[in-house]
Amino acid sequence: MTEPPSSTDEAEAVVQVAEIVGRAERTFGAGGCALESVGPELRLAHRALVRVRQVLFERLESGAGPHTAALAIRAEQVGVALKEAQLTLRQVQIERATAAVNRLRSATSIAELAERIPAEAHRLGFSRVLFSRIRSGPWLPCSAFVGDDRDRADELLEAGMANPRRLAGLPLESDMVRTRHPIVVRQPRTNPRVHPELIAVTDTSSYVAAPVFSGGQAIGLVHADRPSETTGVDEFDSEVLGELAEGVGIAFERNLILERLRSMRHAAEEYLQATQSLADDFTLEA
Repeated sequence: MTEPPSSTDEAEAVVQVAEIVGRAERTFGAGGCALESVGPELRLAHRALVRVRQVLFERLESGAGPHTAALAIRAEQVGVALKEAQLTLRQVQIERATAAVNRLRSATSIAELAERIPAEAHRLGFSRVLFSRIRSGPWLPCSAFVGDDRDRADELLEAGMANPRRLAGLPLESDMVRTRHPIVVRQPRTNPRVHPELIAVTDTSSYVAAPVFSGGQAIGLVHADRPSETTGVDEFDSEVLGELAEGVGIAFERNLILERLRSMRHAAEEYLQATQSLADDFTLEA
């Protein structure tokens, strides 16, 4: 996602794409075709490979020789390796989301759980994360995480809390809750359906969001982004965030039950104490 390739397969796939792009540039000349540079991330390598394949097939259609054909075949082989590396990375990210949910299970209260959610999402590769609670329609941010930048996290919270919004007033989030599916929002700066004050603070180029459900009711929203014009976020990022949000919903339900049990136990103890006091009063009177 945001990190350089973490496995040998991923690193090798990126190297192979760079090799294909380099060979194409040498074959056609640096100015002979507009190719994408190969960055360290799989998504950037994929973008570069898509472009070089397009150029190679265009050249083949215009009568290019056997060297171009061999290069096109090699590009297809690299495409297979890149897809395998992407599948491996996706599996790793899903496992990380599961591990994050397992860590959140140790939260002993709703407040602690809500506070820890953004930090766990950050560990999945997102740069900025905001968790909000939905209460009778409006949703209000209640925790945020921006790495070590506590001031930026506070700025996110303040912008959201100072401008509370109802779900009905934000069509994108409203649709997300209605369909119960995470979303990817691209070019939010020009999108009238987003939270304008939060976008003004983040100046994000794209973000993902996922609803949190507990007991069949929408109780929260998780927003996350990766502030980079080059990479941003994509559909798989929304799937990973959705996996986390689903687990968060279960953790919320668990903590709600525990809090109800604690409340019932406290009420029972108070009742027993009152009963004991009443019995003591009768004993003294006797």
